[in-house]
Amino acid sequence: HDDIINCRKRYLVCKGSRGSGKTTTVFRMIIMRMLWYWNVHKICPSVLVMRQWACTHNNSTFIEVQKAIDALNVNHLFKKTKSPMMYIHIPSGAQIIFKGMDDAMKITGVNANTPLTWIVCEESFEIKSEDEFDRLNMSIRGIIPDCLFYQTIMMFNPWSDKHWLKKRFFDT
Repeated sequence: HDDIINCRKRYLVCKGSRGSGKTTTVFRMIIMRMLWYWNVHKICPSVLVMRQWACTHNNSTFIEVQKAIDALNVNHLFKKTKSPMMYIHIPSGAQIIFKGMDDAMKITGVNANTPLTWIVCEESFEIKSEDEFDRLNMSIRGIIPDCLFYQTIMMFNPWSDKHWLKKRFFDT
C-alpha cells in the first residue's frame, strides 16, 4: 500500500478484486494527504470523487470517506453535508465533492474552494469511453503551487480485457 500512498504520478490506476483493500487505502490516503498539505504547506487541495451515477455515492464512496475520517480519528476536522454531498475540511475550506458522470454538465462546472488537484474514480470500468474519461480528466486544471500535483486515481475490479482501461493503462 506504500506504493499507492507515495505515488505522485499523473495517473494512479488501482485494480483488484472485491475486498482487496484498494478503496480503503485510497480514501485514507486522500484524507492523510489533505491533512499533510494543510499542516506543512497551509494549502489543502480539494478532491472530486466520481462514479458513473451520482446516486450510487450515498451507499459507497460517501461512507468510505467517513470510514477513513473515523479510522484516522479526525472527525473534528471535517464537516459533512448531504445536499450537496460533500465533506469540508474545516480549517482550510477544502472540499471532497461527489459527482456522477450521468450528466456531463455536473462535472464541467465543478467549483471548489481550494485547488481541485485530485480526482478519484470509483468503479472506473463504468466510465463508458475514453473520450468521457478525457472530459472528466480536464476538470483538474489551473496553476497550483510546486508542492502540489495533479492526479487522477482510478479504482476498479478487472472484468474484461476488451475495456478501454486495459488498452490505455496496461497495454503500453
